[in-house]
Amino acid sequence: MHEYDTVLKSLLQSSQNIILERITGTRVERWLNVEFPEVQQTRVDLLGATAKPEHLIGLELQSTNDPNLPLRMAEYALRTYRLYSAFPDQYVLYVGDEDLRMRSELVGPNFSCRHKIFDIRTVDEESLLASPVDRVLDLCGCVAGASRSAARVGGLSSPGLGVKKNDGQSFGAE
Repeated sequence: MHEYDTVLKSLLQSSQNIILERITGTRVERWLNVEFPEVQQTRVDLLGATAKPEHLIGLELQSTNDPNLPLRMAEYALRTYRLYSAFPDQYVLYVGDEDLRMRSELVGPNFSCRHKIFDIRTVDEESLLASPVDRVLDLCGCVAGASRSAARVGGLSSPGLGVKKNDGQSFGAE
């Protein structure tokens, strides 16, 4: 097909050609450069394979409200598909201080990409405390209602964690 690309493109771009207008329902006023220069290296925070080879899990860790997150997640999904021939189930774990305000989808005409966003503050702190990961207490400062487990967190906190109570006071050595 490559040998016909130039001829077909020229025909479709012709101002007298109505084929494209009939296909799309609109008239193209001007044609844009279709060469997309690529100079960035994209890295997904975590990408995991499940027992089913076609089922991937993508996890993005986010500490700020980024209005471009939906676009970034769509790019990650497409790049993952290019490498593994499978779209990942995408999740975002928000660990920021501000209230979560990011959208969980990028939608346009004939296109949509969705991901699920979880605020770390909504995760049950008992689950976090039961985790075998040594640094899990670093997350406890982000967990809403940290004061509910103040005694436990205060007793287990390591220096520099600065786990905050709801009233702004800190637990643990600082």
